[in-house]
Parts: sequence; C-alpha cells; structure tokens
Amino acid sequence: MRIGQKPSAPAGHPDTLDLASGDGLTSCNLHRIGPEGCAFLRKPWMKIDNPDAKGKGLAVFATALALALAACAPAPDLTEIRATFDAPPDLRPARVSADVARTGFGKQITRAVETHPQLAASSASVRAAQARSEAEGRGFLPQFAVSATLGSLVNGGLSGSGFSPALRVMQLVYDGGASASRQVAAQARVFESRGDRQEIAAALALDAVAAWYELRAARARASIAAENVRAHELAFAQVAARADAGAGGNADVLTAQARLATARARAADAAARVARSEAGFAASFGQRPAAALSAPPGAPQLPAQSDEMLIATSPRILGINAGIAAAQADVSVVQSQRFPRLRVDGAVQRGGSRATLDLDQDIGAPGNRQALIRAAQAQVDVMLAERENLAREIVRALSDLRSDQRAGAARVSAAREAVRANRATVEASREEFSIGRRSLLGLLDAERDLFDATESLIAAEREVALSGYAALALTGDILDVFAIMLPQPSGAALAAAGAEDD
Repeated sequence: MRIGQKPSAPAGHPDTLDLASGDGLTSCNLHRIGPEGCAFLRKPWMKIDNPDAKGKGLAVFATALALALAACAPAPDLTEIRATFDAPPDLRPARVSADVARTGFGKQITRAVETHPQLAASSASVRAAQARSEAEGRGFLPQFAVSATLGSLVNGGLSGSGFSPALRVMQLVYDGGASASRQVAAQARVFESRGDRQEIAAALALDAVAAWYELRAARARASIAAENVRAHELAFAQVAARADAGAGGNADVLTAQARLATARARAADAAARVARSEAGFAASFGQRPAAALSAPPGAPQLPAQSDEMLIATSPRILGINAGIAAAQADVSVVQSQRFPRLRVDGAVQRGGSRATLDLDQDIGAPGNRQALIRAAQAQVDVMLAERENLAREIVRALSDLRSDQRAGAARVSAAREAVRANRATVEASREEFSIGRRSLLGLLDAERDLFDATESLIAAEREVALSGYAALALTGDILDVFAIMLPQPSGAALAAAGAEDD
C-alpha cells in the first residue's frame, strides 16, 4: 500500500514512503526534537534498500505501530451518570406526590421557576456545554483547508500571472486516547452544568415558596398589628373619657397614650415588612402579588429511603459526581500525551498531490508530564474530598430539618394554646375594665401578650411549613412536587451521546 509520495519524485526516490510488499522499499521519517527525544516528521526519509532486510523492517515498523495504537489512556465511564442523571420525566419515576402541583399555589410556583431569568441563564450554560461536547466529538473527523496563491511576473519583456489553488486534508488516526478523554470530560461537564441547573431550580422553587409564606405571614402580622392599634385606641378613649369625667387620673391617660404609640410603631413596622415581602414576591414570581393569597398545602413527606439514597440524588451531589468524572477525564488527557499522535496529511494542488503519514511524539521537559499528571490527580482528590464534605453537610442539614419539624409541631401547638388563653384573658380583662374591676395596666398587658402570642404562632407555622419544603429542596424532590420541567438535551446532543456509547 502506498502511503505517501511527493509529486515530483521519480519511482524509487528516497522521498517516497512505500510499504507495499512488491516495491522493495520500507521507509520511515525520523527527526530529532531537541535533546529529549525524537518524533516522526516529514524530514529526509530513512531508506532500507536491502531486499533481505525489507521484510524485517516492515515487520518491525508494523509491530511498533500496532503496539502504539493499542495503547490508550483509559477514560472514565459515564454510563451510570448518563443513565441516572436528570432523566426525562417519563423515564424517571417520581418519589413524591405531585398533588401540590395541581393546586393554584403549585401552578404559580411552577410558572415562577420555569420562567425565572436565573433558570434561563443556567439553561444557556447547559447548551454551551453541550455545544463544546459536540465540538470535542469531532476530533477524528477529517479537517479541510483551502488556499490559493495568486502571483505575477515581470522580467524584461516577459510578463505573466498565475493562480494556484490548493486543498489540504488532515485526518487524525491515533492520539493515545486524548480526543476520547477530552470528549468524555466535555460530556461530564454537560452533566455538571445540568446538576448546577437542577440546584438552581430547586433553590428557586424554595425561594418562591418562602416568598409566598413570607408575604402571607407579613400580612397576618400587619392585620394583628392593626387590630392591636384599635384595641389600644379603644382603651385610650375609655381612659380619656374617665379622666374628663373626673373618675380617672392623668397617669392612666399618659400610660394609655404611650402604649398606643408603641402599638402604632409596631403597625408601621408590620406595614414595612409587607412592602418588603411584596417586593420579594415580585422578584420570585415576576409579577405583583394578588390582594389575597391562598393558604398553601403542606409539603409532602420525604421519600421513605435511607439518608444515603437521599444524598445520592441531591442535585449538588449529582453535579459534583459529574465534576469528578470530568476531572478524571482530564487526568486521562494528560496521560495520553505519553503516546504518539498518528495523522494522515494530504494535499492536492495544480501540478500534483502528496500524502504523508506523520507519527509525532512530544517528549517535553524532564518530569514535566509526570508533574502535570500529579496535578490533575490532585484535583480529582480535591473534588472527592469536597463530595465527602458535602455529603456530611447534607446529612447534618437533613437531621436539623427533621429536628426542626418535630420541635416545630410542638411549638405550633403550644403557640396556638397561648393565643387561645391570651384571647380569653383579653376578653375578660376588657369586661372587668369596663366595670372598674381591672386596672388599665392589666388590660394593656393582656393586649400586648395576645399580640406577642399571635406573632409567635404566625412565625412558628411559617417555619414548620418551610422546613418541609426545604428538606425536599435539599434532596431535589421539590422539582417533582411542583412538576417542574427542565429542558432536556437537544437531539444532536443525544445522538452524540448515543454514538459515544455505541
């Protein structure tokens, strides 16, 4: 088989590289690269003309080439990540009920997440990673280059011009697995970016839920603050009327006036909280809130699985697993530099053509490649340690959330009982104050205690409700709770991934 021949070379010329058994010639090009080694380049050909040595030389060359091509740096396998990571909803069974998604509250949360600019930006990052992965998958496709030379000549009475187009084709045959490892790393970074997007979507869903609960709580505080102001205004009016009638002292009037001012300050603070909560709602939902928000349903229970299973499906863990695979592929890329690169280079131009087979080995500085390999392996170790640390943080967070839910239920029950008791005390105090059997301070203290108890109940109910959704966000199941659909990979990306598997 004829591997390469320059157009102007006659038959048997040393510039000919011919591995055909009948030509009586075996050649390879050897060129020194500095003091560290050599590479096979297009340089003067070493010619073996001895017919007896021809077969041995061909066998040695073919054996060396086969051994080189058989060696490749191993790349990590993405089969498990591809099978389990962000699978399409119709192929991934949900672990929690999606009943919440069918409520008005759930539909608004879903819309808020799917239309949020942060999710759009994250999806764009995923598309960019997919494009880079597709580009890396074309490493073994032929590369074409077109050039042209236009010249003119004037020599005495002679003149002329010429136009010489040229086409160059380059085909990578072997690179020690570098292209495959780079493609695996790029595909892993697609999964990593999708993990980041899942984490962003879960955080946005929790933020939207929190904004809904916070606005309802802020409005409830404003309502009880306004009610507290009206109660203090009534008490102040009664005390002032008694003082005007000579039945009360000025001290009671001043005390009632001071307590009224405090109640109005609380109401102003509650109104400010409402304004801030409405702004936060608009930021999460992209629109101003309605005048009345429905009471949201409680969060579903976490899947009945071990913490290890819950951690394994956390968006943050999924993302860091893909990052580890990408780092391992980076190690393979560096390791592949120990092997030569084999490339076919052909050119066609007016007057002739040529084709060469290049075997290129870059030795590099002593110890440099090993240092790069150690650095890449150290990065893998860093990410493995980060995954272990993250898993511990998730275990602790889940434990804290479960503890908060258990304590929160008792706290809500106690707060409700406190509200009932304080409301009964206020009603009795008002009646006794109206007939002169209760002092002003006793009535005002009862009003204050009722306000504080009601405010504590509002806060406790909000925190308990949010703790359930926070746990679901931590495991990623909050996306299924609200049936949030994330864009799936494009057809081209799926085809490329399938081709890689095949």
